[in-house]
Amino acid sequence: TEAPLVVLLGHWNSADMGCPAGEDTPDVYAQIKQFPGCDNLGSKLKYVMGHDHCNQITEANTGFKLGAFGMSGCAQFGIPILDTRNGRARLLYFPLGEGGAKLSSYDTVLNCLVDSGLDA
Repeated sequence: TEAPLVVLLGHWNSADMGCPAGEDTPDVYAQIKQFPGCDNLGSKLKYVMGHDHCNQITEANTGFKLGAFGMSGCAQFGIPILDTRNGRARLLYFPLGEGGAKLSSYDTVLNCLVDSGLDA
């Protein structure tokens, strides 16, 4: 059976601060997508990394950085959710803070998720 989605989870977003060249998540992803068995996954192979405390899309529909949970750097805070229901994969991100402060939507977003989940 072919996997509907494969997600590589890694820490390092670049070769620095202890990560050797070629071992950061984007480089490992580039290597893995050439392995037999992974070389036919195409857009079903994704990667998620962290380390530098920012949340952003790094490669459209493929690479995502989810490393900011109130730490220094971008000083972002939010809730990432990988939704794989109904035969599709969506990475949802609900921002809650920026620059060390809550966003005005903080309570609204949290209450909505608590009360209704993702079906709201």
